[in-house]
Amino acid sequence: MIRVKEYKTFFEHMANCVPGINKVLIVADEQELEKFLREIADKAVVMIAVIPSSDTIFTDLDNKQEDDNSVVYIIKKTTARDMTEDDLLNVREDTQQKIMQLKDQLYYMAMDTESQDPINKMGRRLVPIFHTDPEYNYLGCNGWSISFKWKTNSYDNSL
Repeated sequence: MIRVKEYKTFFEHMANCVPGINKVLIVADEQELEKFLREIADKAVVMIAVIPSSDTIFTDLDNKQEDDNSVVYIIKKTTARDMTEDDLLNVREDTQQKIMQLKDQLYYMAMDTESQDPINKMGRRLVPIFHTDPEYNYLGCNGWSISFKWKTNSYDNSL
């Protein structure tokens, strides 16, 4: 299971790798996200990492592994009534570029077997298979989300 503070540190680092992210939020659910988004300025681009759910897999008493399921959004706060079709297309294009940069960086970290940096070591636990979805007028925002898994050893307190 991923430790929440390490998860936040990881995605704050990821936001620094993707130009144009104004804020990083770590949330447990949609209700918490909605509360935080009310405080975000209009037109701000936000990276939101939902605290992963976890499935424990026991192969025997000595080997216990967890699959942690993550969802990360890169969305822009918008006002639907003021948006033209071109405005929406521009928001989609901009946030799509950012989500692709994030996926590239996550993939790079998952494949980096040399670095001893704690952030990179955490990235090695990623399963580099990403599912991407467009997000339309999601809580007053538009952009993209990705979902993916992490493999963690539940006996290991650090990633």
